[in-house]
Amino acid sequence: MADTNTIENVCSVFKGDMRGTYQHCAEHHLHRYLAEFEFRYNNRSALGVEDQERAGRALAGVAGKRLTYRRFDPEMN
Repeated sequence: MADTNTIENVCSVFKGDMRGTYQHCAEHHLHRYLAEFEFRYNNRSALGVEDQERAGRALAGVAGKRLTYRRFDPEMN
């Protein structure tokens, strides 16, 4: 059951990560940072998820997806 203390704790930990680990986040990328934080929070050791299982879940989440890059076009700069 979630209560006010849980929500305050999650917000506090997220803000600490943003200040310490990432230090800067463009607004249009905020959803990506939140998704990563959500995954780490929901797959933490306190919930019984250890490193090997966490890695397996992360890899299952990227199965079938491709990372692509736009080609650099000097005329666009």
